[in-house]
Amino acid sequence: MFVVLGPAPASVGSPGAWWALDGEGDGASPLGSCAAGSVAGLVAGLPARLGVDPSTVRWVLADVGTEYAAWLVAGVRV
Repeated sequence: MFVVLGPAPASVGSPGAWWALDGEGDGASPLGSCAAGSVAGLVAGLPARLGVDPSTVRWVLADVGTEYAAWLVAGVRV
């Protein structure tokens, strides 16, 4: 599983919100979101919530203000 993690655009969430997007398939579907201070909890809890083995999740950190496709291309693996 490929998950893009990054700041949510201001038009989508509250200021400082972060979200996780499905980096596989069409459209990069949102998988979860959190306040800026809760990113570690989102990362720790998302695999269990989705029912996947945490070792199979590839996390990619996204830049602020980019489009989904650019996140996938320019992401830095964490």
